[in-house]
This record gives sequence, C-alpha cells and structure tokens, in this order.
Amino acid sequence: MSDPTQLLGFAAICFGTITFVLRLTTPSVFRKLKAMQQVYGPVGGYVVHTMSYSIIPIAIGIAMIIGGSVMR
Repeated sequence: MSDPTQLLGFAAICFGTITFVLRLTTPSVFRKLKAMQQVYGPVGGYVVHTMSYSIIPIAIGIAMIIGGSVMR
C-alpha cells in the first residue's frame, strides 16, 4: 500500500507545482481563476486559487509521501 500512496503523493506535488508555474507564466489558461477573482476580488481570488490548486495539493502530496514511507 505504500507504493501507491507515494505515487499519488508525487502526482499531487506535480499537479500543485504545474499549476503554480502556469499561474505565474500564463494565468489566462485558468478559467476558475478569473471566476474566483470576480467573486473574491483580484487579490482574494488569486489567494484562494493559489491555496486550492497549488499549496494544498503540494502539502497533501508531501504528507502522502512521508506517510507512505513510514508504512514500510
């Protein structure tokens, strides 16, 4: 069970990193970012989107990798 957990954690880290880099380079590809900025304002929408799609997946991925290695 630890190998699938670590693989899923790695995928979550990759997802969070890719969305973070894309948000910095080409934010126009994120339709949800524009919608969140309309609801929460420009800064608030950016913060909510960054937390939801980058920081939380990276943190969960790290926790899954650590948890998967402890289970061995």
